[in-house]
Amino acid sequence: GRAAAMDLKSSMLWSDWAAASSHQGNLNLTLWVSKAAASFVNDGASWFLLGNAYMGVQDYAQAASVFEKAIEKGAVQHDALHNLAYSYRLSGQHAKAVPAAIGALQAQMKNGTEPRMMTVVALSNSLRSFGDEKAALTCLQTIRQGSRGKQAVLNDLLGLRMQELQLALSGLQQNVKQDSTGATVYQGPITSTSTNAKKSTNKLVPSAVVVYLIGQRVEHFVDLCDSLRALHRHFLATHPYEVMIFHEGISQEQMRILTSIYEHSSFVRLAWSFPPHVDASTVQSVVAGHASVGYRHMCRFYSGLFHLHPALQEYDYYWRVDSDSFIVEDLTFDPFVRMVEKEAVYAYMAIGREDAYLTKDLWSVTKQFVDEQSIKPTYLHEFLDASGSWNRQYYYTNFEIGFLPFFRADAYQSYFKHLDGHVGFYK
Repeated sequence: GRAAAMDLKSSMLWSDWAAASSHQGNLNLTLWVSKAAASFVNDGASWFLLGNAYMGVQDYAQAASVFEKAIEKGAVQHDALHNLAYSYRLSGQHAKAVPAAIGALQAQMKNGTEPRMMTVVALSNSLRSFGDEKAALTCLQTIRQGSRGKQAVLNDLLGLRMQELQLALSGLQQNVKQDSTGATVYQGPITSTSTNAKKSTNKLVPSAVVVYLIGQRVEHFVDLCDSLRALHRHFLATHPYEVMIFHEGISQEQMRILTSIYEHSSFVRLAWSFPPHVDASTVQSVVAGHASVGYRHMCRFYSGLFHLHPALQEYDYYWRVDSDSFIVEDLTFDPFVRMVEKEAVYAYMAIGREDAYLTKDLWSVTKQFVDEQSIKPTYLHEFLDASGSWNRQYYYTNFEIGFLPFFRADAYQSYFKHLDGHVGFYK
């Protein structure tokens, strides 16, 4: 901070100060520093920094205005447009979000460069929030997923079909116009990919429930609305299962909105806390730039506490859907019925490979548990490398279905308690 005060025109020093404040979780100081940077430096980078600070305090309408200014001042096009689209979407300016997201992709694709897949996903999100679900699906389908075998790792299969992406962008661009105020907006159709013309009620598995968990940020709620709306359109309209939404503190108005999307919704408030054996003062506020304490509380909850929660006592099957996961086409079967028919205990969407920094000590603590309990694993060898160590492959949990009695049993809960006892969720 002193260095920035000595050199008021140094964008780098202001940026470093803001980054340090943000890393410490001091969002108000980050905003103050970023305002000062924009005032003294007044270039694209400093205004971009300020836009990020407004995003940090969830003032997305103000963030959008600032990112517009950053672009005028020469900020890096694809980054500024990407954040502008995000801010437009979360402030309800959906018609503006789509052109900004298209611009971010086109900026990345200059000189034949392949864009980041998350930028394609961001465009799809903007289209879905606008209401053009068919175009959103078309964008997602440009992401190549390859052929999934039993042990195919999703991370290794992903890529982009560039020719199809170019065609999709060309079609979208035809619907980008200027409105009466001169603003660039998307004027595409409001569409649905649903084929459920007749809404009939099928026989349901009586002890099954769909589960969400959301935090308190605006984007969590916006995504949840989109996800629940899509799930209703493509599955719940014909299979009206109960939806249970665990949350950290959403308002009565937000509950009303969610219930208006799907009437069979219930809400369970969670209050996070550290287990007695964890000294909260020793826990880093953020790990690797994104894994907050709240995120690690969530990981611990879903790993063992979730299955024993009193709200789930009457259920045998759960389907976990993350708020940023979306059903994009009609389901042709009931996954709960299939679980019952196959007597399955777990269903998953894909296998991924986790980064090493997010799995610290997980393998060594697991191996210790296996040895101490004299367990002879049946399938573990499929997840080991040539040296006999875990290859960091894991089941994607953001779209999982589980048989609760299995996870409530001592055999599983003892493993969870072993992991929890080694402070693994907070390292």
